Amino acid sequence: MAKIWRYQNTNTLETLPSFCCYSRARPLAPADEDGWDGYWWAELIYSAPDPRNGELRDHRSEELYLVRAEDVQRAASGHEVDVFVPGLFGCRDPLALHDYVQRCVGGVDDDAYVVVYEGIICDEYRVADESADVFQPLRVVRVYNARLWFDTIASVVD
Repeated sequence: MAKIWRYQNTNTLETLPSFCCYSRARPLAPADEDGWDGYWWAELIYSAPDPRNGELRDHRSEELYLVRAEDVQRAASGHEVDVFVPGLFGCRDPLALHDYVQRCVGGVDDDAYVVVYEGIICDEYRVADESADVFQPLRVVRVYNARLWFDTIASVVD
């Protein structure tokens, strides 16, 4: 079990899957029995060069992602849809969370929170930001007002 820091717009435990990308995906089966009501398991489909000849060809992810049940037909037809990871995004390092929010979110919202979770890291999901993790939340450990937390962290970092 790990301690994970997360920037979010609610001060309570979040349970919905986190948005990952807008992409093509191949739906496989409903994920309701796995606790993801209203979602389907899907492989992510992406184009990459074939190592033998350099031509672009479709590849499928090894990991399974989630698509909304209402998007299954569109995804099966080859259209791009919203794709989610089965968990939440967060950081095990609070300074990495601070950096991420400054670089990618553009700063702190006044009605946001920094929530510290206990959770299980899903190591099979690697994200573009190497300091971020996908995790299964187990419980909320602590909640901070994001503005106060970021001001405190900034004074330590500077």
